[in-house]
Amino acid sequence: HYVEKIKGSIIEACNKTNGKFLVIGANIHIPDIQLELVDWSTETEKKYLKSSHVGIMPLTDDNWDKGKCGFKIIQYLASNIPVVASPTGVKSVIIQHGFNGYLASTPDDWIDCIFNIFNNIENKKIVSNGYKVVRESYSIDSSFPKLLKTLTNAVDSKNNFDLNVIKGFGKEWSHFKNENLEESLNKIWLDYFSIFPWDIL
Repeated sequence: HYVEKIKGSIIEACNKTNGKFLVIGANIHIPDIQLELVDWSTETEKKYLKSSHVGIMPLTDDNWDKGKCGFKIIQYLASNIPVVASPTGVKSVIIQHGFNGYLASTPDDWIDCIFNIFNNIENKKIVSNGYKVVRESYSIDSSFPKLLKTLTNAVDSKNNFDLNVIKGFGKEWSHFKNENLEESLNKIWLDYFSIFPWDIL
């Protein structure tokens, strides 16, 4: 789906650089290029990310994609490979264009960014900056103190819950009937209500 949006740029970049397009965990077809499809597993993901020369994350600019997290970008940066991504949602927060990666909006942008990486323009510096961003903002060492502080504050707070919000939220959910839900959805439904803090209503 997303690769289709930049298929022309991928074909041009691969053909002009004699590059191979590697896809992990998806079945797609792009004509006239070297294409390798790899089944996903934790082992193959690590192996092929480490051997890649560039990681891409193309998205559209709709509200759904704006809500997507940037985990794939973080994986690329942590693997010490340059990244090109669409400037959608949090992606433009994680990536500072030209500093720790590239942001591409148009087909020409995608080609230019990939060629910059192919020509080794600032690659070493960008990769180093990207890895530093991951260590400082997205690693366990940097995230755990923030998580611990948030949970501690939540537990210590006597006014942790806004009863009006909880009552309103529970009322909204009560409008939905769940008699005809499929088994898997019904399990989600039951799991949700089992953890909802009804006891403080």
